[in-house]
Amino acid sequence: MESIQSHVNNIENNGITIIKNGADIELIDKVVSDFENWSSLEENNFIKFKNERVTNFHLYNENTKSLVTNSYVNNILEILFKKKQAVYSSLYFREGTSQGFHVDTPFFAQIQLISIMVFGML
Repeated sequence: MESIQSHVNNIENNGITIIKNGADIELIDKVVSDFENWSSLEENNFIKFKNERVTNFHLYNENTKSLVTNSYVNNILEILFKKKQAVYSSLYFREGTSQGFHVDTPFFAQIQLISIMVFGML
């Protein structure tokens, strides 16, 4: 793998980096299998959502939590932002939505006890 600093430099200079083999393929397969099992359970009522998406699956599934808390990626983010990172939310899509390329970006502002969150689409 490339050095963490090289990814930070790529993001700072080019706005993007590619992390080759950044996730364990076996772990990804486990997440897919776990999701298939979870979504087939009637009590999860996944059918009513037409299999579109599930939010925050990492809260219910340890394999997904391991995937989204990847230490290599976390190290890149912590160096880039000079802050400890945290997973805010996750979305699991079984299939693509055919949307154009876009980024959903949460912005947080702490003003006394008020939090403001804005989602932007590019």
